[in-house]
Amino acid sequence: MLEPQLSLSVLRVSNGSSETLLNATLASQVAYMFSGASVSSGYLGGNLALTVIDVSGADSENDFALGFAVGYRALPTPNVAVRIEGGYRRWLDFELNELNAALIFGIVIP
Repeated sequence: MLEPQLSLSVLRVSNGSSETLLNATLASQVAYMFSGASVSSGYLGGNLALTVIDVSGADSENDFALGFAVGYRALPTPNVAVRIEGGYRRWLDFELNELNAALIFGIVIP
């Protein structure tokens, strides 16, 4: 399973002075399906991510992360996937650990 990921967040804070935080993350995950790609299956994957953070025009910061995920993908129809996933990601420069749990809906491209 090969999965591109893109996340974009905009946060505006107004407490006397106005600040805007822009965060863009580009990631990719490659996973091994234990029972094959055409049936419901558990999987184990590795992922890479790059994030760029900009606060109100100040110098932007970026970081690179490595991680893994484990989950189960169900195929209610041949072209629709529903996944339950948990994972870990380590942001290298920020020295942060990210734990996540997700319910993901997707389209299967044979």
